[in-house]
Amino acid sequence: MGFGVLSRAVYVTPNDVLDRLAPLAERYGLAGRFEAFTANHEGPTADREWAASRWNLLAIDEAYAGFVEAWRPRLDRERTAAAGGEEPVDAKCFVEKTNLVHAFRKFLFIDPGLPQELLPERWTGNEARAVFSGYYHLLTEGALRFFERHYRPAPGREGDVSRGRQAARRDPFRPPVPVV
Repeated sequence: MGFGVLSRAVYVTPNDVLDRLAPLAERYGLAGRFEAFTANHEGPTADREWAASRWNLLAIDEAYAGFVEAWRPRLDRERTAAAGGEEPVDAKCFVEKTNLVHAFRKFLFIDPGLPQELLPERWTGNEARAVFSGYYHLLTEGALRFFERHYRPAPGREGDVSRGRQAARRDPFRPPVPVV
């Protein structure tokens, strides 16, 4: 949820999570044992400097750089192959997409999701998201074909397949478009 330690028993987050705190506290037996406040940082430390003192942004950025170093060559290779008319093998797409999601989901646990104005000038997280998104979408159709050849829904759940297919195509970094 993006919390950083302010002191031994005080945690801060730049994210609007007030509506999720009470159910979370209930779930973990903490109801009645915490308080939540909203506040504005008024200095004297600059906001960006203060954020860097609460979260290890250098380590997070290095982790993103490692992701980019590992995954950009794979994305570039597949884009080159696709431009040459090569279509990747569906089973390979499924395995590669699974590994890609597994590698990237780790950032959900270490990146607090700070707003751009609190991040260092050079933040590799943006590049990592672009690599993830590009490769995710490149692999999606082949991975879906492989999955659907081997998956059989439970009786009465056949309609879930098309909803799952739509969800698999959605960019994980863009919120779903509301249905009007």
